[in-house]
Amino acid sequence: MSGPSALHSLTAADEIWIQPGTDLFATGVTFETEFLKGLFDKIDVKSEIYPFYEYKNAPNSYNEAAYTEPHREAMTALAESIWNVSLNDIAEDRGLSVDAVRSALESGPKTAQETIDLELMDKLGWPEEAEDAAKERAGKDSEIIELASYIPPSISLKAPLIAVVGGEGAIVTGGSEGGSPFSSPAGFASDAIARAILDAGDNEKVKAIVFRVDSGGGSPTASDQIWRAIKRVQENGKPVVVSMGSVAASGGYYVAAGADYIMADRSTITGSIGIFGGKFALEGAFNKIGVTFDTVSVGGDFADAYGAGKFTQGQEAEVKAWLKRGYDRFLGIVGEGRGMTYDEVHAVARGRVWSGEDAIDKGLVDEIGGFIDAIEKAKELGGIDADVTPRLTYYPRRKTGFEALESLFGVSEETARVAYMLGTVANNDRVQILIEDLATADSVNSGQMLAVGPRMREQ
Repeated sequence: MSGPSALHSLTAADEIWIQPGTDLFATGVTFETEFLKGLFDKIDVKSEIYPFYEYKNAPNSYNEAAYTEPHREAMTALAESIWNVSLNDIAEDRGLSVDAVRSALESGPKTAQETIDLELMDKLGWPEEAEDAAKERAGKDSEIIELASYIPPSISLKAPLIAVVGGEGAIVTGGSEGGSPFSSPAGFASDAIARAILDAGDNEKVKAIVFRVDSGGGSPTASDQIWRAIKRVQENGKPVVVSMGSVAASGGYYVAAGADYIMADRSTITGSIGIFGGKFALEGAFNKIGVTFDTVSVGGDFADAYGAGKFTQGQEAEVKAWLKRGYDRFLGIVGEGRGMTYDEVHAVARGRVWSGEDAIDKGLVDEIGGFIDAIEKAKELGGIDADVTPRLTYYPRRKTGFEALESLFGVSEETARVAYMLGTVANNDRVQILIEDLATADSVNSGQMLAVGPRMREQ
C-alpha cells in the first residue's frame, strides 16, 4: 500500500487485513512541481505571464526554476495540513495516540507484521480469507457481490427530488466535444454545466441542487457563466449546495463562491483566488533556427500584442490592467457570496491555496463534510423533512470513455477501444501534468485570462 491517503481511507473500517509480504508505504505528503524555465532559457523563450498575486503559483512553472518563497510557504502549509488531518483521523480510528501514529509512519516503510504490531491494521491474511471473514460477519447465506452490481433499495417515485450536477476537470468555455484523444473529454464545459444547472432549476419537482465540484480551475469566462447559472436558479428560489471533491481551486472555487452553502473535505485543496495571463515571446527561439519575423500592424499599439515578440511597455501595462480587472471581479464574486469585504477576501486570496480545514477558518467554506452531508444540507435548505429519503436525479449525463471516443472519431466502439488503450500512454502522472501545462500554455498564448490552481503531483 502506498501513500497516506490510501491508509487514511481504510482506517474507518471495523477490521483491516494486510496480505503477507506486503509493505506499508505511508510516510508523508510530498508535492512535486515541474518547472520549465531552464528549458525556456536554453531555447530563448521568454515567459511574460503575470500572476495576481504572489501566491498565484501556477505560472511559476514557466516563470521560475524552483519554488518562490510564497509558493513554498503555501505548499508547505498545505502539505502539513493534509498530513495532520491524516494522522489525526488514523489515530482516532485506530484508538492510538497521534504521536504513536506519527512515529510509526514517519519512520519509514513497514512490513506487514510490523504494521500489525503497531496496531495500524488488524490481521495478516489473504484476500479469500478476508472474504470468508466478511461473509461470516454478515451471517448465513451472505455472498460477495461487486460494487458495480449492487442495486440499492428503490425509492418511491413520489419522493422529493434533489438534483446532482457534477463538474470535474478543467473548466473550459463552450461545449464538451473536441479535444485530444489522449486526454479526458471535457467534464466541466461551461455550456453543458450551466445548462445542467438551469435545467435542474427549471424542474419544479427538484427541491434543491447539489453541485459537486472537483476542479483545479480554468477559464474565468467559463466560470462566470456557471456562477451566473447558479445565481439564476437561486433567484427562482432553488437553493444550491456545493460539495467539494479533492480540489476546488481557482476557477473551481469561482463557480462555488455564490452557492448557498459550501462543504469541503478537510483535505480538499481550495481557494487559489487569483488569475494570470500574458504570453510566451517565441521570437528568440525561432531566430535560433533561422526563422525571422517582420510585422505590419494597424489599429493601435495593442494590435500586435500577441505576436512572436515581447510586449511593449504599453502592451504590458494594458495586459496587467486587464488582469487586475479580472482579479477584482473574482474578489467581488467571492465577497458577495461569502459576505466579506474586498479587503477581507484579498487577505485570504492573492492566489493562495488552502486545505478545507484551513478554509473553514478563512471563511471560504461553511462546513467540513462529504457528498452525503451535502445531500442532507440540501434536504434542509429545500424544505424536505429530515426523515424523508429523497430521490437523486443527475444532470448532465456523462458519456463513457468509449462513447466519447466513438463520438470524437465517428468509429465503432471496438475501434474506439483500441484508441482508448493507446490513450493510456498519457496516464503517467508526469506526462499528464506536462500535457496540462501545454494546454495551459496554449490558452495563455492565445490571449486568455486563466484561473488555474497550482501545478503539482501529490505523493
